[in-house]
Amino acid sequence: MKSVYILIIMYITLLLTSSCVTTSSVSPHIIYSLPIITNSPQYYFTEITVRELKVLLLEKGIFVRNILLTDDIYIVVSEDWFIDNLLVGYKKWMYESHNNYMFKYDKNDCDDFARAFSFYCRTMGKYYPNFRCNFAVGDLFYKNISINHVINSVVVLDKNNKYKIIQIEPQDCRVIPSKKEHWVGVYHLLF
Repeated sequence: MKSVYILIIMYITLLLTSSCVTTSSVSPHIIYSLPIITNSPQYYFTEITVRELKVLLLEKGIFVRNILLTDDIYIVVSEDWFIDNLLVGYKKWMYESHNNYMFKYDKNDCDDFARAFSFYCRTMGKYYPNFRCNFAVGDLFYKNISINHVINSVVVLDKNNKYKIIQIEPQDCRVIPSKKEHWVGVYHLLF
């Protein structure tokens, strides 16, 4: 019940405080301000098109043969907002609502955690009235010498309102450093 109350407050706050800030440093899209929910500085969001997302991936040196972009546009929020709201919310959802959702080989392993994180982000995006599409969250399947693994890739806005790709390890709810092996061994990317 408390989480429903918080969502209602966030929704009302978003309606009352959302204002438009234009910038040309990100894309031709408008950058909107999000309500301040925590003690962090102002948060922003914009949209990224499939074409822009493909260009961003190529600029980052990400060459994926099997990429599936399921929508035409995606929401991109500030990194701080994403971590403070979605990542923290996912951790609470996974560990409180699902009785410590634990790793079990071939039952609850990395691909299940990555899909759960993507599902959570897509579901939460529906609670924000200014978001007309899903968050730019993808499932990244890669292989290096010793393992196959799945993590999440998220497009966010950095402190200069430029696109940035971060990696999330959904099994322990943390941002992980982007490593060359994440991109060199990618064999499937689903946004």
